[in-house]
Amino acid sequence: MTSSFIVKKPSRIKALFFLMTTVLMIYAGLDHQIRTKLKGNKKSITNSMKKQTDNPNNR
Repeated sequence: MTSSFIVKKPSRIKALFFLMTTVLMIYAGLDHQIRTKLKGNKKSITNSMKKQTDNPNNR
């Protein structure tokens, strides 16, 4: 019911697409920045599998 209300107008579909694209671009940029800083400083963090890594993925 709610989903049909949100995407009823083409302008809302475009706005939702724009919002999702923007968020994914920000996410990718932050991910790249984290990886670059970790490799540049030769540091590592613990990933979700409890292992040290300098190349994390945010999944």
